[in-house]
Amino acid sequence: MDETSPNAEHIKSVLSSAISNIDELLNWNDDIPTEILDGTAVDKKFKVRKNWFQGIVGLTGFCKMVGIFQEEDLEEINKFEIEYSSKSFNQSLTTAEDIERGNQILELLRKSIQSYLS
Repeated sequence: MDETSPNAEHIKSVLSSAISNIDELLNWNDDIPTEILDGTAVDKKFKVRKNWFQGIVGLTGFCKMVGIFQEEDLEEINKFEIEYSSKSFNQSLTTAEDIERGNQILELLRKSIQSYLS
């Protein structure tokens, strides 16, 4: 990508905003409630919710399109996207291991974006 093009500046701006999105997603609650949450839940910011994972997948997809990842990170990113976009995951209950994996991918995203922007 030409670092001086207007498109490059726009992409850098979007990536800077993505760091705020990552911080927000990391601040969602790690606890697994005893009841299953639905769209009517008062406190919706629990990482067990499937939309938390979809937020991560959206960020990884954009970052892949821009090309910010190191080659050694792409396999992990691709596996995450496949697993956490699958019908079987969407039909299962979220585990603490799922949440930990999501947190790890968010940290990888932050590191990759910061490296790309510096």
